[in-house]
Amino acid sequence: MSEYPNEFSDLSDTQKMGRSMRFFGFSRIIILLSSFIIISIGTSIAMKGVDMEQDFEVVTEIVEIALLEFMGQLWVMIYLYAFEALVIAGLGYFVYNVYSVHQIHREDENITRVFYLLLTGFITSVAQFALSIFSGTSILLIWIVLLLNFVVSGLAIAAYFFLQRWGTVYEQQMGVSLPLLSSRFRRLMIGEFLVLLGIIFNFSSLIISDPTTMGAIGGYLGVFTIFGEILVAINLIKAGKILELNTLPQTQLFPSRELDQSSEYPEYPEYKPPQRLFPDKAYFCPSCGAKLESESQDFCMRCGKPIPHPKD
Repeated sequence: MSEYPNEFSDLSDTQKMGRSMRFFGFSRIIILLSSFIIISIGTSIAMKGVDMEQDFEVVTEIVEIALLEFMGQLWVMIYLYAFEALVIAGLGYFVYNVYSVHQIHREDENITRVFYLLLTGFITSVAQFALSIFSGTSILLIWIVLLLNFVVSGLAIAAYFFLQRWGTVYEQQMGVSLPLLSSRFRRLMIGEFLVLLGIIFNFSSLIISDPTTMGAIGGYLGVFTIFGEILVAINLIKAGKILELNTLPQTQLFPSRELDQSSEYPEYPEYKPPQRLFPDKAYFCPSCGAKLESESQDFCMRCGKPIPHPKD
C-alpha cells in the first residue's frame, strides 16, 4: 500500500525533494493569505469616514490614497517582507534538494537543467527581494524589480517544463500507467504563465496612462495572477506528496471492479522490479533512483533498501 516514511532519515533524496516542494507550496499559500488579510484590513480602514454618496471615481481615488498610506507603514512592510522571505527560503530549500537528486543523476539532462534554472531563479529572487526594500526611493529600482520578477517567472516556467520531462521518466521507472506526476508539473507551468500575465500588467501600468484602460487590464490580469498562484501552490503540494510516497499507486485507466469487499480500500501492488527504460541502459533502484550495478543485485548500495525481483 502506498505510504509515507515515518522518519526524515528514512527518506530518499527524491522523497526529500518532494517534501521540499510541499514546503515551497505551503509558503506560497501563506503569503497569499497574509496579503489578502492585510489588504482587507487596509481597505476597511481606508473606507472609514468616506462619504459614499460622492462620485464613484472620487471615492475610489480617496480609498486608493488612504490604502497606499496604510501599506506604506513600517509594520505593514515588515509583515509583508517577512512572508516574502519565507517564500524565498522555501525556494532555496527546494533548490537544495533538487541539487541532491542532480548529484545522483548527473547523466540526466532534464534534472540538471531543472537545477540550474531553479538556482538562477533563486539567486534572482534574492536580488529582487533586496532591491524591493529600497524600490520606493527610485523609479529605476521599481523598473529593475519588475524586470527581475519577469525573469524569475520565466525561469520557473522553463524549470517546470524540464521537470515535467523528468517526471515522465520517473513514472516509467516506477511502473505507473498514468501521468500522476508529470501532469502536476504541467499544471505548474500553466500556473506560472498566469502569474506572468500579472507581471506584464505591472509593466503596462508604468506605460499606459489611461486609468480606464488600466482598470480593465488590472481587473482581468489580477484574477489570473491570483488563480495562477493558487494553481502553482496546490500542484507543488500535490506533486511533492506523490514524490514522498514509498510506493506509487499503479493506477489503471479501467480498474477492475472485482475488489475485495472485506477491505475499505484496495491494496495497490508493490514496486515493479527495476527495468530497462531503453535498450542498453542501466537499471535503477525503485526507492531512491540510484543506478544499480547489476540486475541481480539484492540491495541498493546507496539507500540499503531491498530490490524486488520477479518471481519465477
